[in-house]
Formats: sequence, C-alpha cells, structure tokens
Amino acid sequence: MAGGGVHNFLGNLALPTIFLNDMMQGEVSRAGKSMWRLTVNSTVGLGDFLDPARKIGIPGHGEDFGQTLAVWSVGEGPYLILPLLGPSNPRDAAGLVVDTVINPTNQIRFKPHICWSGTQQFFTLLDLKGQTYQTIQDIQRSSVDYYSSLHSLYRQMRNEQIRNGRKMARIYLIFNTKIGLRSALNLP
Repeated sequence: MAGGGVHNFLGNLALPTIFLNDMMQGEVSRAGKSMWRLTVNSTVGLGDFLDPARKIGIPGHGEDFGQTLAVWSVGEGPYLILPLLGPSNPRDAAGLVVDTVINPTNQIRFKPHICWSGTQQFFTLLDLKGQTYQTIQDIQRSSVDYYSSLHSLYRQMRNEQIRNGRKMARIYLIFNTKIGLRSALNLP
C-alpha cells in the first residue's frame, strides 16, 4: 500500500502538467477528467494516497509535452539513452524540460524550493525504476540484442502513448485542394 500510495501521490503532483498537455493537444474530455481527478484525489483522497477517483470511474492517464509535440507533428529524432532517465529522443527530452518548467509545483518560490524539486524528481525516478525493474531485467535476460530490443519497445510504447491507446488510422484524410481526396486515399 505504501508504494502504491507514493506512486499515486507523485501522479497527483503531475496532474496539473497532464491537464495542460491535454488542453494543448485538444483533448478537452481527457483534460476534464484530469481536473476532476486532481480535485477528488487532492481533497477526499488525501493527496491521492487513497485514489478515490479511480473508484468512482475517473482513471488516471499520463500526458507529457513530448506527446504534445508529437501531436503537433514534431519528429522524434534519433534514439537516445539519457543518464538516469533511460530511453528517449530529442523531442521527448525537450518535452521533459518543458514539463519541468510548466509544472506548477516548480513555480512555488521559497528558499528550500530546489530541495523540494530535487526530492520530487528523485522519488519520481525511484518510483519509475520500481515499476519497471522486473520488466527490464526480463528483457535483458531474454533478448539477443538488449539495445535493439529496448529501442523497439520504447518506440512502440511512446507511439501507443501518443495515440492515447487508439488504433492507428488506416486512411488519413489530407485537406489539401492540390492533392485532392483521390490521391490522399492512394487511388489510381
């Protein structure tokens, strides 16, 4: 319960940033759910240690500025392994910086602010490692090429997150009068 409570609490701290990213992506319904989740869990759920929002049908979800950039059609760039953070790409690394800047808890100006921010980031990374440790160990033991496996799995996971779990559309309608619907559908 303690590990779940800490995970929930850290997720609650991220909800304002998730809300902003939902709005920037035009996901108004998801933004509304993020705001309700923040309100319910911050009040009734004791900072989300108890997570009553999930019990009343408001599940959590993640959004970050890297996903927002992807929705805005910014390319991902080359695959990177960032120290302490793990797999990424330039788009998601830039998104991480923006998320840190727009996180409302980082806007609080008081003397021990840097200690608070560092502590929050430390526990977020520790929580992530705790959630993924066994999976990473299994991948390491079972893959012939660990680096390639991690690269492939990271890209698949990020693409799924960017689509918010939706299936990829088979046909993209291009609204361009020069191309026209016929060539947009790849018809002869």
